[in-house]
Amino acid sequence: MKNSSNKIDVRLESIRILRKVDEKDVLAQELVEERCQQTNVSRRDKHLLLELVNGITRHRLSLDTILSFFSKIPPQKIEPWLLYALRLGIYQMIFLDKIPHSAAVNIVKSIYFYKNLFFSCI
Repeated sequence: MKNSSNKIDVRLESIRILRKVDEKDVLAQELVEERCQQTNVSRRDKHLLLELVNGITRHRLSLDTILSFFSKIPPQKIEPWLLYALRLGIYQMIFLDKIPHSAAVNIVKSIYFYKNLFFSCI
């Protein structure tokens, strides 16, 4: 969550970075390093940010296959903001055992609820 100390929400930041990687064809590692230097990011948060960005990038096809199984809408037809959020939630639930499933679901719900505000700021 964001607060006055310029601390970032790692999950939301991972979506911002993934979107920039897709749109601008830049390296995710560079964006992560740049963002971590700009903000007050703990070592733990930086590692989580790297894990989310690299993991979602690495497992994108698997995540989209899982999503296709449960959705009537193919991934390429899902709005980008929702697709990023769903990939994030699925990745956390399947590949990260230390993150509670409730946290993975809550971030997807939050992004859905605040989508207009969130994506107008990216």
